[in-house]
Amino acid sequence: MKKIYSLFLIFILIGCTTSQLIDENPEFKNAAKEFNSKTTTNKLLMIQDSLLKVYSQNSIHNNQNFNEVIIRLDSITLTNSEFQNLKINNYSIPTTIEIETLINNKNYIYDNLNVSLKCKEILDLIINSEINIDELNNSIITNNINSFETELLQYVTLNLKDYNDPEWKKGKTIFIVKGYLDQPASAVFNACLFEIIN
Repeated sequence: MKKIYSLFLIFILIGCTTSQLIDENPEFKNAAKEFNSKTTTNKLLMIQDSLLKVYSQNSIHNNQNFNEVIIRLDSITLTNSEFQNLKINNYSIPTTIEIETLINNKNYIYDNLNVSLKCKEILDLIINSEINIDELNNSIITNNINSFETELLQYVTLNLKDYNDPEWKKGKTIFIVKGYLDQPASAVFNACLFEIIN
């Protein structure tokens, strides 16, 4: 009985110590937040890369219209279990009209994205200059960005890191953000779609 009581007491002490560490140390909280966000973002990018690889291997590269590309990409997502696990209720693929609207009204849509002012400022920075993931994380911590927008910003940054054209970057950002505001699966689908049609 003493052994059980001793083990119980040890678990309580460890639990209190860990809880105090998290509550009393903002640097620990930020490091944990950053690690979780990076993990989620890297997973999204892996799924995206996988979908694009399958699409390019099985695609007919003739003049497909938006609807054909959307249907083809959707059929590929249906066979990807990791993508399927991302989906939450009310997931739907974008329509041709929605995609054409994103393309034709890029500046208006970008100016009216439903994100916080701080998030929008960081998006502007990502689009208009080169920013690496470490600089981004410092900016996120400094501006106290919530976890949802942190993941969004990291995913956008990883998608734009090899491109220098601000107009192209703005276009892809719109596709990703509009999708992410619905759910991460939509962001991945939209990011793939943007890559395919551009």
